[in-house]
Amino acid sequence: MKLKFYIDCDNDAERCGESLRCQKPINIQGEDPFTGRIKPYKGIVLAVEKVSADAVNDRWWIAIETELAH
Repeated sequence: MKLKFYIDCDNDAERCGESLRCQKPINIQGEDPFTGRIKPYKGIVLAVEKVSADAVNDRWWIAIETELAH
């Protein structure tokens, strides 16, 4: 299942970029765009897009092929 979520951590963005480049699965926490709640995700990242409005609060939009982690 393809899901999208937000992250706001440089280290997590690096990890997502590595998953995208190497096509390796990762476990990561992200903000559900519908509820605003933090959820765990597991899968292979399909896209990483920086969407922050300013340099102080970096934020990335992540697309991942995954199943929701429990």
